[in-house]
Amino acid sequence: MLPTICGFLLLLGAAEGNENPPEKGTAIRVECHGKLRTGMVAIGGETTGTEITFEGIKWELNLSNAADKAIAEQNNKKPVTAVGTLRQVKSTERGVRWIVDVEKLTPRDEAKQKPGANMTLTGLIKKSSGEPAGRIVEVNDITWPLDFDGNTALEGKADSLLDKPAALSGSLQKDKDCGPEAKVRLRVQKLDPATPQTAKK
Repeated sequence: MLPTICGFLLLLGAAEGNENPPEKGTAIRVECHGKLRTGMVAIGGETTGTEITFEGIKWELNLSNAADKAIAEQNNKKPVTAVGTLRQVKSTERGVRWIVDVEKLTPRDEAKQKPGANMTLTGLIKKSSGEPAGRIVEVNDITWPLDFDGNTALEGKADSLLDKPAALSGSLQKDKDCGPEAKVRLRVQKLDPATPQTAKK
């Protein structure tokens, strides 16, 4: 009986969103617009209890204050916008999980804001080892394939910054028709050498 009770308590604890964010590393800032679900549970408590889904991408939301938790309860299964920092967690039962440590959660007007996500980060630009060769950005032991959408000026700028810290911003694009494990790419909209100030963020 005791193991059953303990397991149930673990599931309840997960819904409180008490996943502790790391204290070091470069922040990956995101603004994502999608459909929210809350009150969720998982084996071993491997969930924050709340998630956002957009464009075939699903991330967990770690809500740290009562106001955001109340907004989540009021907007379950409704469109929202979440702003915060993104991190990757490797768990026993669910494998790799993506968690947004939310700074602001608001209801979203679907007529004004379509589903999707924008990202800002500072990392090292490198050549990818795959075929055909491309460019990736590496930050916090995570790599994101880069998509320049035919912008040769941005692509040339990336080549000039190979193996150097760079500040990037853009939108996330998931490869189509590749199943649930498809790669998510950063479609670059802005790219600059990283200054000491941006590297510290």
